[in-house]
Amino acid sequence: MIDAKTKLFISVSSKPGMLGAQVYNYIFQRQEINALYLPRVAPKFASELITAIKTLDIQGCSVSMPLKQLVMTELDSLAESAKVAASVNTIVNQAGVLTGHSTDYLGAYDLFKHRKIKRALIFGAGGVVGAVVAALKEARVEKILVCARRDEAAQHLAAKLLIDAIPLTQAQRGEEAYDIFINATPAGWISDDISELTPILRDTSLVFDLAPCIEATAVVAACRKEKKEVLTGIDLFKAQVRHQCHLYTGYLPEIAEINAALEAASS
Repeated sequence: MIDAKTKLFISVSSKPGMLGAQVYNYIFQRQEINALYLPRVAPKFASELITAIKTLDIQGCSVSMPLKQLVMTELDSLAESAKVAASVNTIVNQAGVLTGHSTDYLGAYDLFKHRKIKRALIFGAGGVVGAVVAALKEARVEKILVCARRDEAAQHLAAKLLIDAIPLTQAQRGEEAYDIFINATPAGWISDDISELTPILRDTSLVFDLAPCIEATAVVAACRKEKKEVLTGIDLFKAQVRHQCHLYTGYLPEIAEINAALEAASS
């Protein structure tokens, strides 16, 4: 029951979706947590978001690009996860003190920590890559490389994250094998054309497609057809929600409960 004591949590994005709200509100109701989660359109400036959180006493906020980096200098403090990921996707409000966290990093590390990964190749230079690279480093991956459609974008990101960049054409030649290939672009999600990735997919046993959608992307479908092990953006979503919910409420949901919430959302 919503009342004056109901805690408010929000997510902000340029194109707000309902998935996070559906999962959180399911958990809140099931665990009898007096809270409500709402998606909202992200403001243009990070300072506007901070003002809104403090003024309206919003207890927690999930942050999407482009605010993941921009919001960092506006916060009162940064957790270690945000520092190593060089981005914030979770803001926690404790009595008006706002702390930034990266549950993207924490969730990605959960997916990597028990796997034997020595060489990783990332395709794309999107906003979540920094958190993924930090998680790979924490998991003691020996070699991390990045490629992109624009070589200069890959070079810039590699220099920033202290990893190596290779041209996309080199990755496509299949001269080296990788323990994991991470697709951090909309390839296979916005479009079904994954021809540029096919040569790379052939030479890796584990594929991680970061597209945040429940339905299988063209990349995921192609890999499953070839009996390759696949991690998806929803796997990352579930792993990071566990950490985020714990930061927000003190309650740590199991993956089974999050799966039940996703199932309820899709029915």
